[in-house]
Amino acid sequence: MADQVKLDPLGRQVLEHLKKHRPKMAQQLEKEGTLLEVCLGLENLAKESLAEGIQKGLDYQTAWEQARSLCFLPDEEDVPSLPNNPLHPTTTE
Repeated sequence: MADQVKLDPLGRQVLEHLKKHRPKMAQQLEKEGTLLEVCLGLENLAKESLAEGIQKGLDYQTAWEQARSLCFLPDEEDVPSLPNNPLHPTTTE
């Protein structure tokens, strides 16, 4: 995957997490050609959330935990379908 270079280490972790914990979603996004775009979006969302949390006075660890929950989606077995996915609203599982 040469396009993967667009992702930083966090984005690559998000990609691997999706493939492992949400394989149906990852396969669908890959089929649509948007998997890397979604991973990049989740990566950016987490970074923005982390910065906002710190700006609001949260300590780094608390801000990171909040940001992390945005980019590392729950397992498909635990939450089969996500409510509104702002990064890819047409995805259905």
